[in-house]
Amino acid sequence: MSLIYVFGFVPEGEEKSGLPGIEPQTEVAYVTSSGVSAACCEVPESDYSQEALQGNVENMHWLKDRAYHHHHIMHELQQHASMVIPLSFGTVYEQTAGLKTVLDERAATMQQLFSDLKGKQEWSMKLYADRAKFDPQFQQNESDIQAKYEEIEKLPRGKQFFEKKKLGNWLKEKADEELRKIGERLHALLEPYSSDSVRKKVWEKKLSGRTEDMVWNGVYLFKDAEAAAAAADILRSEQDQFNKEETGIQIEAAGPWPPYHFAVLEQKETTS
Repeated sequence: MSLIYVFGFVPEGEEKSGLPGIEPQTEVAYVTSSGVSAACCEVPESDYSQEALQGNVENMHWLKDRAYHHHHIMHELQQHASMVIPLSFGTVYEQTAGLKTVLDERAATMQQLFSDLKGKQEWSMKLYADRAKFDPQFQQNESDIQAKYEEIEKLPRGKQFFEKKKLGNWLKEKADEELRKIGERLHALLEPYSSDSVRKKVWEKKLSGRTEDMVWNGVYLFKDAEAAAAAADILRSEQDQFNKEETGIQIEAAGPWPPYHFAVLEQKETTS
């Protein structure tokens, strides 16, 4: 038995043909109702039933190429249509009738999203810090830190050991606080160009794949292409200054992405 895998939604009449489906020998087709088209393809129940999918998404070998393909299809639709509402990986329906019911019931919400998001761009901005570079420089430039070092040097030698250990913890907290302030300052610089933004949880190194600490993870819905370009110019200027001062801070800005964080339907899509 086949199920229906759904990538996302586009306005009726803005479908892109010839796109490959998520499984070999399949092709993206469209189910249309109430002025909205769902980009979808058939998938085998053996891999995409609710129970099977829960197991498969934990298998990185199975998931990697399919998740990449899902994002690729979203990118292709974004380039072709005036607006796309992307769904998260793994949205599956049992029958075309159930999918059409969703289109009919949610058409007004989707049409409003198409209108509200048209011309806007979603970008991400992550901030990384090489702590081996940032922390020593931060400590050197903070006068209160130098004063604490001088106070400890005046203590008896036995007490110095414990005070220096406490100082090390305090220094890390101060450096963490300073990095948060830098992230908040960059966030404030982007806000005038954004219609909306989402601050996300920072990733651990095993997720980011980088040796530096991620200290900021934000997503921004820029008002238009010009606003996105202006924001990018600001971040380039900030990065130049970070490089000049050898802070060990790296800004990673990327986009435009399909509006995963802002084209949100009122309730989570359910399979039916």
